Amino acid sequence: MFFIPVLAEKDPSLLKLAQKLIFNSDAYICIADPDRALASCAELNEFISNIELFTPGRIRHLEDSDITADFLKEQDLMLVSVNGWKKLLEMKTLWLKDSPSTLVVDNKR
Repeated sequence: MFFIPVLAEKDPSLLKLAQKLIFNSDAYICIADPDRALASCAELNEFISNIELFTPGRIRHLEDSDITADFLKEQDLMLVSVNGWKKLLEMKTLWLKDSPSTLVVDNKR
């Protein structure tokens, strides 16, 4: 399982990487969206719906309260943008110490 916290303005671009993981390796993705960036964008909702249409049950949407040490222990990898990583560090996120292996992605493109 892969965990993607959407924490910065360009983080929704991580969904394209998530799509590739789902299609190419039958991965399961858990998405946290504390700032509601995904919820407020119809285009992103449609993108997620299309992924779910072709691969039902592969995406799980999380509430902040779902991110616990036990949840993180079940994850294989956390995907986060550089700006999202900075935000996690600035917020002194309590669950960060329990996070799985992490891939920090620079999404300048």
